[in-house]
Amino acid sequence: MNLVEKIKSLCEEKEISLVGLERELGFSRGSIFKWNNSSPSIDKIKIVADYFNVSTDWLLNQTPFKNETEAYHSISVASIRYLQIHPNEIPDFYEAEASLERMYLDNTDQELIAYCENLILKFNKNLYLTDLELFELANILFAEIKWSPDLDGRIYFVDFCNDTFSITIDFEGINKITLNLSNSFLTNYKKSHDTNFIKYLSFLSNSKNENPKTFSNDNIYTIAAHHKGEDWSNEELEEIEKFKEFVRMKRKQK
Repeated sequence: MNLVEKIKSLCEEKEISLVGLERELGFSRGSIFKWNNSSPSIDKIKIVADYFNVSTDWLLNQTPFKNETEAYHSISVASIRYLQIHPNEIPDFYEAEASLERMYLDNTDQELIAYCENLILKFNKNLYLTDLELFELANILFAEIKWSPDLDGRIYFVDFCNDTFSITIDFEGINKITLNLSNSFLTNYKKSHDTNFIKYLSFLSNSKNENPKTFSNDNIYTIAAHHKGEDWSNEELEEIEKFKEFVRMKRKQK
């Protein structure tokens, strides 16, 4: 779509006529339609972009995403869907359950753990997941997801053990979405419990500079053996026992 076609599309979404938009923005009548044959000033394009909460780059076909929120939601959902469809691109070192291990160690509420376990199970079994569930999984499965500012399609995943891998998808071809997070279990859980159990740079984060705690199976298995001479609090011992029980459950499932 060219500039005028995009503005018409935005007007339809907002249920306003092109004439009504020109009146709202203080433009002369018919001026936007004339942009089919002439180039408007960047100032006028910015006025339109601000009105519709879209980027000037999107209006000028320099990016496939209307704004940062659409890019964030769309890329997150598309990347998790891609990994579910192409499990062979997930490296052997990656474990989807790593975030669950952190939740057990942090004494996370069982209701939240059960919800996350269900999403991970559906992901592992390649069962249907809604866009909202896929977006929530992006927050559950990874400590961070990044992509380059030039939107070359490369996506980098950082898991909860600080290991990284990447995939490449076509940003132009993915569904462009903006999710209603008021329906998200994770969003509502965070609001009602004020938790920061996941440190992903997202709507769940309290601080963009806060790094996630990381635990490997090896250092947990040997933690008691390496610190026999130290005093352990009852709370710390309970955490160790919970993790050991979690590992036993995982072994039985294999």
